[in-house]
Amino acid sequence: ISSLLSKLQEDETNVLPTETSKMVSLLVILSAKGLILFIQNRHNVDESWIVVQKNMLLERVGGVLFAPKGFEQYRDLASNIGLVPISRITECFPDLDVPMLVEFLSQLKLCHLIDSSLKIIDISQHSLDLTKDGSCYSLFFPSLINVGKPASFDPAYFNTKGSFGWLMRTKEEHQFFHNRFLHVLMLTLMKGCGDATILCHPDLRGLNRQCIVWSTGICWNNEEGVTILVDVMEQFRSLYVAVSFPGSQY
Repeated sequence: ISSLLSKLQEDETNVLPTETSKMVSLLVILSAKGLILFIQNRHNVDESWIVVQKNMLLERVGGVLFAPKGFEQYRDLASNIGLVPISRITECFPDLDVPMLVEFLSQLKLCHLIDSSLKIIDISQHSLDLTKDGSCYSLFFPSLINVGKPASFDPAYFNTKGSFGWLMRTKEEHQFFHNRFLHVLMLTLMKGCGDATILCHPDLRGLNRQCIVWSTGICWNNEEGVTILVDVMEQFRSLYVAVSFPGSQY
């Protein structure tokens, strides 16, 4: 914004606002209408970003991050639970502003920034240290998860005293819960798990405050032992939500 305002102040024919607060309000309106993407810097509004060619940037970045194996653009970036170190993002896009790119992908609900307080356990790497100079440096992409649901989290697992759940099913055979719906839902739930949660592979269990992810769902439990499961089932035609409380006091 600071660079934009400087140029506008030098232009004698300019009719746009040159005050930061008014410019921010204008950019928010334009962003809401889909004409641009305004990424506001939470620490310094003057260092916010304005993405004019949103679709072009998304096509370039998405073409690398989500390219299937066998495609020329494919890069082996993510662990099997969908984690991509920001260092790998920097390697793939050296000409782009990485903080801007992270905010861009987060705003489009494609990933969630994992900070250094979140412990990661992966079956292939067992422990991933996400601390680098005390900063956040890893992204969680639900669309890049490459592991299936463990048998222990079958709905029957929650059919015990102290458990309850909901099942939402499509009415028509040709109706499905789209992958995009599941990914956004998982990101929303992931944000609600809280700091210092343990994100792990489904084959690793028995940990307090753990969040387990697989290709069609997410399950986590808190310090009180409450376990919550969200899973898309029946070939993406049903959404199952279950809650289990320890003991029978509930």
